[in-house]
Amino acid sequence: MIVDLWGLTDAFGLGLPLRWSGFLVLGLELLLVVLTLVVPRRRPPGAREAARPAPSALVMLGIAAQAVFVVRFPSPGGLATPGLPLQPSGPAAHLLGVGPLIVTAGWFGPGLAAAVGFAAGIVRAGWTTHSLLTPLDLALVGTLAAWMVRQSYGDPLGKVARRPAAAAFVAGLVYGVLRCVGLFVYSGGSTLDGLEYVVAQGESVFRAALLEAVVGGLAGEAALFLAPARWPRPARLTPAPYQRSLGTRMVAYFLLVGSIAGVVLLVGDWVLARASARDLVEDRMAQTAVQAGSGVPFFVQTGRSFLQQAAAQLEPAGGPIPVSVDGLRRLLVSFPFFQQMAVFDASGVLIVEASLRDEPSVEIGLDEEAALAAALVGVPQEVSRATDTLPPTSQVVFLVPAESSDGSSVIGVLAGWTDLGTNPLLQPVAAIVGKVPEGSASLVADDGTILLHSDPSQVGRRTTMGEAVAAEAVLLTAPDGTSNLAYVYPIPGSAWTIVQTVPASAVDRLAIPIAARLFTVMGAAGLIVVLLTYAVSRGLTRPLRQMTLAAEAIARGHLDRPVPGVGEDETGRLAAALDRMRRSLKGRLDEMDLLLRATQRMVASFDLAEVLPPILIGVQDLTQSDLVRVALAPRDDEAGELETFQAGVDPGGWATLDSPLLGLCRERGRLILENPARARALLDLRLLTEPLEGLLALPMRSEEEFVGTLWIGYRRPHLFTSDETSLLTILAGQLGVSVANARLYQRAEQERLRLGATLEATPDAVLLLDPRGGVLLANPAAEMVLRVSPEQARRKAIGEVLAVPRLVEMLREAGEGAASGEIPLPDGRVLFASALEIESVGPHRGGRVCVLRDITHYKKLDKLKSEFVATVSHDLRTPLTMMRGYGTMLSMVGALNDQQKDFARKILDSVDQMGRLVDGLLDLGRIEAGVGLSLETVQPAAILHDVVQTYRPQAANKRVALTLDVPDTLAPIEADPTLLRQAVANLVDNAIKYTPPNGRVRVSAEQTDGVQQFRVEDSGVGVAPADQPRLFEKFFRPRAGEGGRERGSGLGLAIVKSIAEQHGGRVTVESRLGSGSVFVLEVPVHQKARRAEGNTPAGEQGT
Repeated sequence: MIVDLWGLTDAFGLGLPLRWSGFLVLGLELLLVVLTLVVPRRRPPGAREAARPAPSALVMLGIAAQAVFVVRFPSPGGLATPGLPLQPSGPAAHLLGVGPLIVTAGWFGPGLAAAVGFAAGIVRAGWTTHSLLTPLDLALVGTLAAWMVRQSYGDPLGKVARRPAAAAFVAGLVYGVLRCVGLFVYSGGSTLDGLEYVVAQGESVFRAALLEAVVGGLAGEAALFLAPARWPRPARLTPAPYQRSLGTRMVAYFLLVGSIAGVVLLVGDWVLARASARDLVEDRMAQTAVQAGSGVPFFVQTGRSFLQQAAAQLEPAGGPIPVSVDGLRRLLVSFPFFQQMAVFDASGVLIVEASLRDEPSVEIGLDEEAALAAALVGVPQEVSRATDTLPPTSQVVFLVPAESSDGSSVIGVLAGWTDLGTNPLLQPVAAIVGKVPEGSASLVADDGTILLHSDPSQVGRRTTMGEAVAAEAVLLTAPDGTSNLAYVYPIPGSAWTIVQTVPASAVDRLAIPIAARLFTVMGAAGLIVVLLTYAVSRGLTRPLRQMTLAAEAIARGHLDRPVPGVGEDETGRLAAALDRMRRSLKGRLDEMDLLLRATQRMVASFDLAEVLPPILIGVQDLTQSDLVRVALAPRDDEAGELETFQAGVDPGGWATLDSPLLGLCRERGRLILENPARARALLDLRLLTEPLEGLLALPMRSEEEFVGTLWIGYRRPHLFTSDETSLLTILAGQLGVSVANARLYQRAEQERLRLGATLEATPDAVLLLDPRGGVLLANPAAEMVLRVSPEQARRKAIGEVLAVPRLVEMLREAGEGAASGEIPLPDGRVLFASALEIESVGPHRGGRVCVLRDITHYKKLDKLKSEFVATVSHDLRTPLTMMRGYGTMLSMVGALNDQQKDFARKILDSVDQMGRLVDGLLDLGRIEAGVGLSLETVQPAAILHDVVQTYRPQAANKRVALTLDVPDTLAPIEADPTLLRQAVANLVDNAIKYTPPNGRVRVSAEQTDGVQQFRVEDSGVGVAPADQPRLFEKFFRPRAGEGGRERGSGLGLAIVKSIAEQHGGRVTVESRLGSGSVFVLEVPVHQKARRAEGNTPAGEQGT
């Protein structure tokens, strides 16, 4: 293996294929490349402008990558291309050659990948392979890699194929195959020679291709890591073709396994067939060599024996034949084995020679001289030699010593020459050598000289094949690049060898028919198996396809179609399970449909006579029962017969079970009787004219309220399943809620009618407002405050329909709180308006209701009462003054005893109490009379300090702790100081009065959101909740048990309320019996608006 940094060392050149099949391959690949380039392809959005410089750069990079870092693999055994006189050259791996191809395939798709591959292939073809197929091969490899990284198959194989490394590996394998095809079509010789050449070069070719693929795959992975956004990603994965049906999947898996097994078997078959064919050829070669070599020892022994006999007949040896030309000719005639003889003396000098040829000539070479010297010492010798004649021939020279007659010494040497081609004893050997059916055979001397050869022109040449391993066939490569099988047979008893060569193609010629027949049988068997597999898979998947259609029908909601499938195998059991699922699903859907229809009917209407019968009919159809009944329990305010509904015809007196079942379900809940005849302790079935064999009774409840019973009956025995019971339990619960809602609706409707009649009959005006201030309802009496009729006022804002601005203002100012006040009408009437927020459930407001009552008559009576009280109070001042004066002068007219003093004190106390009552009435009258406020800037802290200091002695006398808590941050307020001090004083006086000794009274103040608060807390006896609403009414006093012995006039808190309302404020109380009370007086900090209005009537706004 050699690594060249610069690989373009050869001369540029391209050649045409040497086989006609090469032009066919060339045209096919060219067509595929053209289709790849011209087929339109989608370009990613926005990639056109950014991609323009990149393809040209990748093309240049692909061309440059073919010139550097080239790894050259050696040609095996110096193998040359068959039929071409070229220097052997092994495959070459361009390490960086595939990298740009894989990157282009990932970034730009098949078209540009094919273009880059074609451009790079031209460089590789011109300087390395010299093949026109190389550019097309690389273009197809780029197309294949681009298709692999862009395929959208969702199986694991597709996921692996989208990886650049996997695509490059597959592309490398394909390139190796295409390169082998190129080697074949660019090789000469026979088809078998080309195949032998491909087999010899195949391993190196694939190693080079896979090495390029590994480097290219790493380059693709790096590009994917560095620029993942440019690498293609399928938007939606699709199933592979072999995964779209079970039949194709089975066939695909079988083809995969069969292909692997077939390749293994075919390779093994080829190896075995070739090994068998080689054994046959080797056996044939061995037999030929043995047959040819078997005659050589006899030839040598015969020649030596003949020559020894001839030497014994010479005169020096005591024979009759003289040593002369004629004598030698006589010996040649006597021994036709030789064609020429010669006699040498004891010193090795030629004495005489004779030949049957016209011109005898003896040529003594170095080998002959050496053999002559050996013969002179008594050792017979044989020397082979080749003549220079045309055509060349080979001879063997036999040399035997000529001994004296007594055998004591060697007197000379007799030499005999024989031609191997004409010697009668070697004719069988020559015939075998010359008639080898395939290849060549030769008789080789010990020095490598070819003595006999199937090709006469080769006689006399030297060969080294005789030095090969004896008795073993070896594979040799001929100078023309072809492979030959050589067999060397050393001839026993001789230094000669039989060398036979047979072309390796002879082995293939024997192996190919054997392998072809096996290939044909295996291919036919494989095709039959594939067809049978497909047919069997179709048969196996037919039930599955039918079940698929049935499942799709089930998915579309067609549950009446049964699932086909019979048998006890897995398919049959699957079909049965699917059909059971269909029936179960149909039952569940029927149940859900029943529940849905029941719910829809319950929601659509509250009329039980309209809702319940269709539902009961559905229950009867679903359960296949004989009778379905609903018995409703009477409400607490109702009496009489049971309200019942049923589906089906009563078989005979079964309706009499309604009352007993109502009681049992109320007490026990669910009741299941699969044999009611055995439950006589629970049910009396004697009144039934038809037997009842199955009963299920379920309670109907709404929360904790029992509303009735749902029960079904069967004439025949029936086993109640858990699903059936659960469904009916759910339905009974829904029916219970529906019945409860229907009854609530009926009750609400009755109440609505009653409320409507009440609103129609009441003289008070009633307005119902929505949260946005629109009129929802107005009764006929409300027409006195409306501009339009009550019907026309609905859904309109109060500002549009109310004719009294003061009422509109009050409703708007009140916001979400409660409000009340007197509303004067233009005709002189006065209405008392009370607005209250309606409570709602949920986050939304419920609206407001406003009630207006005509209090004109009460206002007149109150005015008369006030005038009367004022007159009486004024008239009482004079007698009360006189009574007090005379009471105080009693002690002046004379001494009084103790009892008289006590009576006088009681008279004065009563007069003082009456005086305070008269003062309170006068103050209250003045306030209610609407006397305007004398507003001044007042310091709240100063008022509180003055009041506390005034009442501190009174608190001390009663042992009550009076404390003051006033912050320094109180701002001045606008108020009537006299009235404000009186209101606070009344609250403090009231607190001290109703607080027992050792109690406490705390006075505090604070300002919040423009409101001044005065807070008086005590630990007194408290006020009962029932008395709190009337606590601020005139002359109202709590009951004696709660107030102790302290009694007041009942005007103090009424005055406080009037003063607070005059200032636009309010007074509130929080109290619990035994825990004290908290009174809070609130007045606005600023009274400018009220001052502008002047005198505001008292009581216009309250709590």
